[in-house]
Amino acid sequence: AGLCWKDYFIADDMTENRFFLSEAFLFFPSYPEVMMNIENRARDESDTPIIQMIQKNREQIPEELKRVFKVSDIRSGSREINGLKGEEVLTHYQPRLSFGRGFESGVWQYLGTLDNPKDSYIYVGLKGVRDSIDKENSSISQKQILQLNDFVLNNIKISPFNQGK
Repeated sequence: AGLCWKDYFIADDMTENRFFLSEAFLFFPSYPEVMMNIENRARDESDTPIIQMIQKNREQIPEELKRVFKVSDIRSGSREINGLKGEEVLTHYQPRLSFGRGFESGVWQYLGTLDNPKDSYIYVGLKGVRDSIDKENSSISQKQILQLNDFVLNNIKISPFNQGK
């Protein structure tokens, strides 16, 4: 195991329990509005299950902002990806004051194990609209965005080293 950075590989047997963080941003030529990010890091004591955190954050949204978008969950619950039991929330945001289709935003989170660096935290985020293009409406269908999200999630693999092999 280790860390890849450009043309270099830094070997790390992960026995010293050092905090680490790696993040990748994915952009897709066929879906120019969609951005995904994948975060992999050491588990932290303050990490909260994603569904619990989203519910808490939604309760704190000011009423003025709730009037701008109609928020509806497409999927919310447990989701296992290649043996990793995580949580997923996919949400559709529909602008209330326009006739646009809105956009999707989502997250899948695997908390990992606090005291085991070989079982690290994984976060995959999806945003179906780029701020630089259109902040409220995606021209890509919800079906296509969900298919892309599922394709990326279903291709997450854990190295044999981290599986204890």
